[in-house]
Amino acid sequence: MSKKISGLASVALIAGTASFTSGSAVAASFSCANPTTYATITICNDSGVSTLDSHLGDAYNNARSYYKNRGRWSDSKAVKREQKRWIKDRNRACSSSDSKAPRNYWPEQWQFDCFYNETRQRVETLMWEMPKQSWPNYYWNWCSDYSFNCN
Repeated sequence: MSKKISGLASVALIAGTASFTSGSAVAASFSCANPTTYATITICNDSGVSTLDSHLGDAYNNARSYYKNRGRWSDSKAVKREQKRWIKDRNRACSSSDSKAPRNYWPEQWQFDCFYNETRQRVETLMWEMPKQSWPNYYWNWCSDYSFNCN
């Protein structure tokens, strides 16, 4: 898997349930059947990060759709560009590399925490791409679940 493909997988274009190395089920925005990069291994092996990544996929798709449905194509493309930049920045900040991880790699606790915090902040940012009156109902659950500033 190339860097570009693995990064785009993290863009969270496909939401669904996947299984990871311990055999447990997690909700991630991409398949965790065979994670190979530092980022995908970290996301797939922590249920909190994986759940937030699934929310990230929803928030990303909602923001893009919001702009597309209003004919604001340049804003939708800007969200996509910003998401790609954010993924690179997050991977640089939270893992050793954006490249393929060595066999038997296991992230350190600070990496799980970093991915969780970075993803949490990005979900909140994407939520605010839309006015509150346009938010889907589950956004309000996230406000309390993750202590987002939703006022």
